[in-house]
Amino acid sequence: NIFPTPIGYLSDVGFTNKVLPIAEEILKRTGKHRWGYTTTFGDEKIREQLKSHTWIVDYINKISNNYVDKIGFKFKDQIKIQSLFVSRINNEEHHGRHTHPNAILSGVMYLSRTPKCSPIVFEDPRSVRPFNGLLRDDKMYTTNQDMVDFYPKQGDILLFEAWVPHQVPKISDQ
Repeated sequence: NIFPTPIGYLSDVGFTNKVLPIAEEILKRTGKHRWGYTTTFGDEKIREQLKSHTWIVDYINKISNNYVDKIGFKFKDQIKIQSLFVSRINNEEHHGRHTHPNAILSGVMYLSRTPKCSPIVFEDPRSVRPFNGLLRDDKMYTTNQDMVDFYPKQGDILLFEAWVPHQVPKISDQ
C-alpha cells in the first residue's frame, strides 16, 4: 500500500467508563442540535467544562501523540485541543458526511452503545477511481474499497487525520 490512511484504534473501557457519567450529566441538559441529534458541538462552556477535567485532556494528548508517532509524524507545536464535545445519536438519527477543517486530528470515543448501533463509515477521499476506467474486482480488498464501516464496541477509541471524510448512517435501534 503506497498511500494508506491509518485509523488509530484502542479499547479502554476503564477510561470511557470514567468519562461516561460526566457525558451523561451534560447530555441530560442538552437539546437536539440543528443537525438533528443531541450534541454539544460548538458549545464553549461545555468544551471548557470537559477540558477542566485535566485527566481527560492528558489522556487525549497521550493517545494523540502515540497515534502520530505510530504513523511516522510528530506535532510541529504543542498539541492544542480545539474542540471537545459529547454527542448522542438515537434511533432514526444520523450524522452526515463531514471532515474537520482547521484540525490535525479527529477522534471518537464510544462511551456506551446499543447492540444495533450504526457503524462509523470512513470514506476514501480520492474520487478519481470512478473516472479513470478501473472496474472493481469481485473480490473485496482493503485497496479497492471506497468506504469502510467500523462497528464500535463500548470502550473503543478511534483517532484519524481530520481530513478523512466520515459519517454515521441512520441508527436502526435506540
